Amino acid sequence: MLDFMRKISLEGRILLSVCLADCFLSLYFVQAKLAIEANPLMRFLFETGAGYFAIFKICWSVLFIYFLEVLGKQEPEFAGKAMRLAIVLYLAIIALPNLLVWIGKI
Repeated sequence: MLDFMRKISLEGRILLSVCLADCFLSLYFVQAKLAIEANPLMRFLFETGAGYFAIFKICWSVLFIYFLEVLGKQEPEFAGKAMRLAIVLYLAIIALPNLLVWIGKI
């Protein structure tokens, strides 16, 4: 496992960490009824079973990161920028609704 992780770029590891955190935080908050899943497909999977939700979310994330890592072998500059952009957008999408709730706009 450690050898596999060494082959993943720093951006890939950060993106994977953000995706996993999002998955487990989503599971926690939705199960605790502190949030709802806004994505209709993911809401359906969650209602079908939390395991389906987690497996799909993790597999989709790993597939996306794998694609960018393979692309990084051919176009390292583009793949690096794409991963950094994905990290920023992912964090913004996660943080913005929470920020709006915190300042009382929602």
